Amino acid sequence: NWYGYGYNSQQNGVILNDIVPLDEKRETEHHSASQLVLGLHTEDASYNYAGIFTNALTDVDMSPDVLTLQYLRNEDKTPTTVSVLDVTKLSSSARDELTKDQYFNRTNPAQGGRENDSDQAASLLYGTDGTWVRLNSALTHPHQYSGKARDAFSELLQHLEAGYSELPLIRGDIAFIDNRRALHGRAAYKPHQLPKYDGTDRWQKRLVAGTDRDRIKSFEASNRVVDPKKLLAALAIARSQ
Repeated sequence: NWYGYGYNSQQNGVILNDIVPLDEKRETEHHSASQLVLGLHTEDASYNYAGIFTNALTDVDMSPDVLTLQYLRNEDKTPTTVSVLDVTKLSSSARDELTKDQYFNRTNPAQGGRENDSDQAASLLYGTDGTWVRLNSALTHPHQYSGKARDAFSELLQHLEAGYSELPLIRGDIAFIDNRRALHGRAAYKPHQLPKYDGTDRWQKRLVAGTDRDRIKSFEASNRVVDPKKLLAALAIARSQ
């Protein structure tokens, strides 16, 4: 029952995205086409405001429930990094703070960056039992906060880094990632893995999907292509009520 979709803010609305190194993006921070580290994140965390106005988990959220990474080329075995959240490993005080609407996830440059950001705070842990996570660690830092909020955030990052692992996937492999429980990214390229930009570099296809078709369709600009501006408009309406 997955409903695959794309964004009009990313790769011109293509639903099945190409993830390849691009020479013009080699030094662009937090961009999947860069040769820099891509920090651990849940996909499109800045597009997830589920549950901050009501108890519903689908009110203002067009982030995926799951994503797939299909490997067409990875001869140098450049790994995808992953870390799975286990809230039982967090202190009760940290869990309390992380479920408060006091944090900000920023939008990656490949998704429009600041143009598609909101100033609405959200929790980092959410869901009926606080076991789901929405976090872009590369663009959200503990030093932005103070006191208990900062300490809880630092504890979460330490937990995720402790559970960090690498998937050296190769051509023909497909990774299915639970976007509510697992974060993913890419470590820095080792010298022999650095992009050559000659058609032989690491190449993935990415598809995001929702398990609630109606939730996704409510933000569509066209069939299976959602528009972040529609989410920001829904967010503004929810805040005014």
